[in-house]
Amino acid sequence: MTRGGQIATCDAARRLAVETLIAERSAVDAAGPVARTFWPPWLRR
Repeated sequence: MTRGGQIATCDAARRLAVETLIAERSAVDAAGPVARTFWPPWLRR
């Protein structure tokens, strides 16, 4: 795999990770404050 291909693959993986994180946070926010109490303290907002 060329360097350009590696960068494209890494960029796609990073984009997917960010989309997943945003979706998870949106789901927790929609569930309300009770859902946040089950998260470890360092993940609570």
